[in-house]
Amino acid sequence: FHVFVDRSLRGLVDGKSEFIKNRSPGERQTILAFLTGQLLHETVELLMESDPGVRWDLGELDPELPNTEAVATRMELRFLANVPHFLEHFRSLVRGTPPLLQLYEAALGGRREGESIDDWLERNPEAISTFLTQIGYDTKQLTAQRVNQLEAHVLSQRDVNLLTREREWIHARDESARLVERAK
Repeated sequence: FHVFVDRSLRGLVDGKSEFIKNRSPGERQTILAFLTGQLLHETVELLMESDPGVRWDLGELDPELPNTEAVATRMELRFLANVPHFLEHFRSLVRGTPPLLQLYEAALGGRREGESIDDWLERNPEAISTFLTQIGYDTKQLTAQRVNQLEAHVLSQRDVNLLTREREWIHARDESARLVERAK
C-alpha cells in the first residue's frame, strides 16, 4: 500500500514527467486507470485481511494467498472493464506480452458482444488461475467457492478505516516476526 503514497511516483500522476508528457490523452488516462486499478487491488487485499482464514502473518506460506490474489485481480478487472479504450491504450504502453497483458487481453478484449466481466469470469474460471501460475503462485489451494466467500467478505465491509486496518496488519506482522526471533 505504501507504494501508492510514495512521492517518487508523483511524476506519474502530476503530469510533469517526460514519460507522461509524451503520451496521448488516452494513454495518460490509461496510466491513471491502471494505477487506480492497482490501488483497488491493494485495498481489496486489505479488506480480506480481516477474514479469519486469511493469515498474512505467514507471508508466502498463507494458504489463502492464491484465493486473495484471485479476488483482488477479479475486482481490478471489474474496474478496468469500465474504462473506455483501456486495453487499446494499455497495449501501447507495454512491451512484449507479459502475463498481466495476456490476462487483460483475454478478460477485457475477449468478451462476447454485450457480455459483462462477471459473465466472462464465470465462463473462464481458469483465466485467473493461469495468470496466477504464470506470475509464480501455487494455485493448488485456489477454489471458486473460497473466492466467492472472500468476495462476499469484501463486499460486506462497511465503514472500514483502511489506514487503521493497515496499521493493525503491520503491527501483527511485526509481532509475528518478534515471536519467530524469540523462538530461535
